[in-house]
Amino acid sequence: GFFAVRGNLLFTTMNFPLDNPLVRDAGKRIFSELLTAMGVRINAALSWPSPEEMTFRPVEMDPLLDRTLTDDLPDDGKGGWTDQGKENDLRQFPYRKSGVYSFQGVPFRIRFPQACFMLESLYRKGGKAECVVPVRAKADALYVLHTCAWTSRQHHYSILVEYDDGSSQEIRMVGEQNLRDWRASNPEEPFHNVSDTFTDLAWKQDSAKEERPRSLYKTLWMNPFPERTIRNLRFRSRKKRGSACVRGDAGIPEDGAGGALPRENDGSGPVPKTPRRGGEDGKKR
Repeated sequence: GFFAVRGNLLFTTMNFPLDNPLVRDAGKRIFSELLTAMGVRINAALSWPSPEEMTFRPVEMDPLLDRTLTDDLPDDGKGGWTDQGKENDLRQFPYRKSGVYSFQGVPFRIRFPQACFMLESLYRKGGKAECVVPVRAKADALYVLHTCAWTSRQHHYSILVEYDDGSSQEIRMVGEQNLRDWRASNPEEPFHNVSDTFTDLAWKQDSAKEERPRSLYKTLWMNPFPERTIRNLRFRSRKKRGSACVRGDAGIPEDGAGGALPRENDGSGPVPKTPRRGGEDGKKR
């Protein structure tokens, strides 16, 4: 590898296996000590704001929602979560009458029965190759509630933050940087090797009958240009593997203006069933 120090390029044949959790901490310490010994100034880690410091405003995504959280028949091409059948869907997710959920102090609004959308992938056709969510607001940050299926360490999809002045910022969603499988065995493990987003576990459902839980994650992205009006959020698949974005994201207005989501829920129960239409089982994820 190589890195720049005071205008010079320095090359090293040392390998720092930061992806290996068994040696990650030691590798980071050795790497930091090496840079310090060469006189490299290391910036402090980015400080992420607490949800208590924020005012949340929902971003309406209803026109994009085309999947429920349940699926009765696997691989029928009609969807329902990841189209993997009733033994491998998200019907355990609790239904709340208000549609408002609070995950570690961050509120999201999730609709039922159509609760999310999926991006196109190699493993599941019928998803969206690209879709646009109008925002038309200024925001200091963005939270997105999401998860992924058949997840690798690849760059699976991007969220393009498009401003009114024609500029844009790309949020790259990469496996084990800010993206993790919904059936991962390690949903609570911290995410590493990413600097422009902060991702952690939002919700997990354990089962005594299964080794792997079912999980959702939330990602925080700090807007480097809060003075600019965000026109759209553009979700763009790289058509690698399946990824599902659950209906629930919240922008944080610059001025803390109206439209804030409440943090409390009012009523819960099982996920409502989807009526059959035209002979098709509408149960989707």
